[in-house]
Amino acid sequence: MSIEYRGVLVLGYEYDEMQEILNTGNYQGAFDDEHWDHMDDQEKREYLSLDSFSPYYDGGSDDSIHGWRVVRSPDYYYAEVFQSTLDGIPDKVKTMTATYGVVPKLYIMSEGH
Repeated sequence: MSIEYRGVLVLGYEYDEMQEILNTGNYQGAFDDEHWDHMDDQEKREYLSLDSFSPYYDGGSDDSIHGWRVVRSPDYYYAEVFQSTLDGIPDKVKTMTATYGVVPKLYIMSEGH
């Protein structure tokens, strides 16, 4: 097994913000309150279509950024960020803010996997 790293731009939330979304949002949808309360954080994030990005291999949720990938490089390589990608970020911010009730931030980070 090897540990590899890549660069990633993520539009998302730190752990405390993620907890705020999970605990105060109205995201139960088809789930009743009892089912939602028994789901773990990972199941809730998956239901909300939020990915977790750890800055190091096997990083915990509290050290990760939770959100949407904007750009990801191949392992140990770089990736070009196109102008069209940058131009689309404001719309993604609006969508995430409307969906989750918290304004996301843009993070540049390493991602271990």
